[in-house]
Amino acid sequence: MSSRGTLIKAKIDDMVIQNNITEKSKLRIGVITDTIADLPDEWIENYQVLRIPLQLIVDGNTYVDRYTVDGENLHEMIQKASVHPSSGQPGEYFIEKSLKFMLEHFDFVIGIFVSSKMSGLYDKVKLSADKINSSRLHIFDSKTNSACQGLILHDTIRMIESGLSPTEILSTLDKTLDKYHIHVEIPDLYYATKSGRVPKILGSIANMFNLKVIISINKDGKGIVCRERSMKQILQRIEKSHEIENYVIVHSDNLQDAKAYAKAMEDITGKSPVLSMKFLPL
Repeated sequence: MSSRGTLIKAKIDDMVIQNNITEKSKLRIGVITDTIADLPDEWIENYQVLRIPLQLIVDGNTYVDRYTVDGENLHEMIQKASVHPSSGQPGEYFIEKSLKFMLEHFDFVIGIFVSSKMSGLYDKVKLSADKINSSRLHIFDSKTNSACQGLILHDTIRMIESGLSPTEILSTLDKTLDKYHIHVEIPDLYYATKSGRVPKILGSIANMFNLKVIISINKDGKGIVCRERSMKQILQRIEKSHEIENYVIVHSDNLQDAKAYAKAMEDITGKSPVLSMKFLPL
């Protein structure tokens, strides 16, 4: 479609989930997030998680994350782009409409969004939430992204299912958000530096020496390069810590390594991952 003209507008309402919620909300507490969080379709459907999609802008064409672009065509689009793609967020009207919709159908709504240091979406959502000014709505900056954000959502849903009150859930999240960590093994930092997730100076040094690096996110929500130079070293550190309650494994078209790391984590923790899936690296 983009080869024939510029995409001006894309429909971004997740009508299936909204229709399910409208028919009957399954839980007293609703959950809203963004499409950066890695969540399997069955979680989204079973727990009626509403997602606010980010946008990918490629050569003037706007694609909607998870709706009009996916992992199958993303890499090809990036390679063919005349300038490096950028990301964007939906407008204030759409965000406010989504929050109000959730408040209409749930007794309380918890929002968990991608790190504010990596995207402007959290700030836009918070602005809309402040405008609505409801005591039944609480928005969190996850200070992370991707699979780690998905794990926070998983644990939040489990707390909701267990019958904890909104006050108890909010208190737990306040105390535990900084205990979630993400480690990503990537062959180079080209795209991470282009997108702003990793400082350019670190990316330049790593690429100069052709280093395979592990990136993470610090407690402030900013992308960093780990001191460890391999996932094996990360696994060794995890084995020494004995502090893993839950974990997830995601990959970008590298199922073989994902299975190997899942096996290693099972050996260390005695637990299977709560989630293992392919993700869209927007």
